[in-house]
Amino acid sequence: MKKLVLFFICYGLCTVILQSQTISKTLNVNTPGMLSDLLTSTESTTVTDLSITGTIDARDIMFMRNTMSALANLDISGVNIAAYTGEGGTAYGSYTYPANEMPMYSFVFVSYPIITMGKLSLKSIKLPNSITSIGNRAFYRCSGLTGPITIPDSVTSIASGAFTGCSGVTVFLINAANSKYSSIDGAIFSKDQTAIFAYPGGKTGEYQIPDKVATIESSAFSECRNLTGSLTIPNSVTTIGGAAFYTCFGLTGSLSLPDSLTSIGGLAFEGCGFSGSLTIPNSVKTIGVQAFRNCSNLTGSLKISNSVSAIEFGAFAGCGHLTGSLVIPNSVTTIGSKAFLECSGFSELFLPHNITNISDEAFNNCSFLKISSANPAPPTISDMTFGYLNFYSQLIVPSGSKAAYESAPYWSRFTYITEQDFTTGSTPKEGDFSKIYAANDLIVIESSATNARVEIFSTTGRLVKTIYTQGDRTEVSLPGGIYIVRMGNHTQKVILQKQ
Repeated sequence: MKKLVLFFICYGLCTVILQSQTISKTLNVNTPGMLSDLLTSTESTTVTDLSITGTIDARDIMFMRNTMSALANLDISGVNIAAYTGEGGTAYGSYTYPANEMPMYSFVFVSYPIITMGKLSLKSIKLPNSITSIGNRAFYRCSGLTGPITIPDSVTSIASGAFTGCSGVTVFLINAANSKYSSIDGAIFSKDQTAIFAYPGGKTGEYQIPDKVATIESSAFSECRNLTGSLTIPNSVTTIGGAAFYTCFGLTGSLSLPDSLTSIGGLAFEGCGFSGSLTIPNSVKTIGVQAFRNCSNLTGSLKISNSVSAIEFGAFAGCGHLTGSLVIPNSVTTIGSKAFLECSGFSELFLPHNITNISDEAFNNCSFLKISSANPAPPTISDMTFGYLNFYSQLIVPSGSKAAYESAPYWSRFTYITEQDFTTGSTPKEGDFSKIYAANDLIVIESSATNARVEIFSTTGRLVKTIYTQGDRTEVSLPGGIYIVRMGNHTQKVILQKQ
């Protein structure tokens, strides 16, 4: 029995030793697409270090990605990449792959329509010296890559997300001979240093973008979760590309956007950890799809400049801790679907005269105390533009427009509509709700009115309780939770902390 135990112990140790062995192979590929024929079935799954010369295409790279499960160190600096059209390449379905390009999704596993992960076994790579471009997401989420990556002198095009999620890469090396790119602090910049294309995911700490930068390209800092603290964006920046800082969780300080900024791309700051208030500068024309989605640590006010013409789909969805009044500027004519979904911290909403269309679920799961709509013609809304709870909010419309709103699709569901003169163009002031509040686990209503009707709703819009005031102070005891209290012209959100 003791011998048998020793046998199994030895067997386990031997297995570990075999798995940690370096198995090297050097090959010359004469015919593109034939790399698989030059390796035995055993070599295909055990070779760790591979050096190739000759000519390959997207089929050979797909083989290295999908079949060579142990591949860790790859030197293809001496190969040429030929063009290929067909279904055997690195992308899903039939595709045309240009010559001299590191193909799109080179080392990324794609299960249509989902991009799952990069090739985690890959630790280092020497790129072909002859390539002129690096394709879309070529090394996306190849988190096993470590150390520096050298960009060949011949490269003049790097596609979006080429190195996104390469959290082990510490520096990009670029020779001065490269005509298009330069390297500053290990990041990839344009030659004139006015645009930044990629930041090494393995760099840590705070980062200050140089003053010359005008463009932060798409995915430049995407998934750089080692970045920490505040983010300083200089006044030279005019464009922030799509997914530029996507899910940079470590950026937890304040976010100050420069007055020079004109465009914020889709997903630009989605999932970032920024705190405090947010101001969209007067120069910004567009706020892209899901640009600030799930920036749930933003805890102050939101100010949107009067230059913004459209707020796209999901732009601020999930920013549930932004507070105060949400004022949509007069320049905005449309608000996209789910633009402010679950922004439950706002107490008041002002919609300007020029708003004509508000898409589905734009304000769903918000709980406004008051909504002011300055357009005499009710904007087009859908069944779920405001969800259900907001139909119990006070709705203020222009003088003479009450009947139009009462008969308009879905606006007619608001139960309390009043009129106000908006001809001066001023934004309504936030109401005085100081007489309805929580104290000592009670809802307190202070009012000189006697026998005034008070309705208390849950956050789902269900009427929880109806009471009538008694003297100057009325107290209501309810289980802990969030309630909407309405009395006459006053509507107030109250939070009871008890169980």
